[in-house]
Amino acid sequence: MLAGRFEHRDSFGFSGTLAPGDVQWMTAGSGVVHSELPEEDFRRAGGTVHGIQLWVNLPAAAKWNRPRYQDIPSKRIPEVTGDWGKARVLAGQLRGAPSPIETHIPILYLHLVLAPGSQVAIPVPEDHSALANLLAGSGPVRIGGTGLSAGQLGVLGRGNQVTLAGPEAGEPWGQVLLIAGEPLNEPVARYGPFVMNSTAEIEQALRDFRDGRMGTIPRTK
Repeated sequence: MLAGRFEHRDSFGFSGTLAPGDVQWMTAGSGVVHSELPEEDFRRAGGTVHGIQLWVNLPAAAKWNRPRYQDIPSKRIPEVTGDWGKARVLAGQLRGAPSPIETHIPILYLHLVLAPGSQVAIPVPEDHSALANLLAGSGPVRIGGTGLSAGQLGVLGRGNQVTLAGPEAGEPWGQVLLIAGEPLNEPVARYGPFVMNSTAEIEQALRDFRDGRMGTIPRTK
């Protein structure tokens, strides 16, 4: 969450409230019914909601694992700082600062805030697939030798580090999501919110949902 407040509830009894800077990491596994809605008091008062949702495909061997929910408040997310700005380590690790979030495959997920006129090199495993997304309201930045404007996403080539240059003087600070992960190299089958490895598995997931094996979200008073 970048702004606003959200509530998570699901059919396995997990729940949590997200405030600005907080992160939730839900593993759908064998299937879970869940909802993310503006928190009640915030909804009554009104305001801006700004959040990022990233879907990460599970390896085939983990797709039938029991669902899990990790609720990470902002104060538990490590930050790496320098004269270039700061990086919040949402997943993976940076310069000896590991995220508390546990993932099924190696993932790097950073929220970087870059000062105007700055430059920083971020190490990325060479065998990972990587991308960078410049958040709305940020000044333009350069990823390597390529410019990126607010709202744009860049798919990065191979290499063991990414060089980012902050906006020019007078521009808003740049906010970049830098995301990298180890490729699964497995077939992908998807239908609606279901992501599996074969059509037969998709059909099984649909049966599980229709037959109630994924549970239901308890009603609130």
